[in-house]
Amino acid sequence: MTFSPSCQQLIVALLISDMPGLLKAITSLDDLGLDQISTGNVIGFLMEAYEKGLINRAFLDGIDLKWGSVDATLAMIEKIAARDGVGALAAQGVRALSRQIGKGSAKFAIHVKGLELAAHNIQANQPRGLSYATASRGACHMSGDSIAMQNRWAILDSTGMCFSPPLNRRWRNRCSPCSAPSPGGNTTK
Repeated sequence: MTFSPSCQQLIVALLISDMPGLLKAITSLDDLGLDQISTGNVIGFLMEAYEKGLINRAFLDGIDLKWGSVDATLAMIEKIAARDGVGALAAQGVRALSRQIGKGSAKFAIHVKGLELAAHNIQANQPRGLSYATASRGACHMSGDSIAMQNRWAILDSTGMCFSPPLNRRWRNRCSPCSAPSPGGNTTK
């Protein structure tokens, strides 16, 4: 079975091995209009903070947010979507969470400019790492896989040739399913 990078994010970030539960989480995210990458990272960040004792069940509104727990993941997805309790802060992303939690949690609040990273190995794909560092949205996996792709978009943008929708990054971002609203992502704070 092959999984998209977004599905891989939930498997890797949350250690979910229960396939029916994983599919339920993916369906819930889709139905609620949440981004799988950012939401997976946010929940994974909270799981890490919980495991390290930086937050407790009271902070999590009673959710026992342990690695691999489908029920806890689904409960947190609902809270984020409704911006209920801890979900209101979690909907702002890992940067906002780490600022609130403190206690060294910024060390594992993985984001660039407030946008959580997809499950790509940027050490193996250094142009993607450069793209994350220079993209206006931060860790945007749609900003370029290669230096050549980034250069092509920059040339088109600078010459005013952005009228061709298939070549226009802004058009593609608006029309792509990867542009779904995300907790904390797509912000300029």
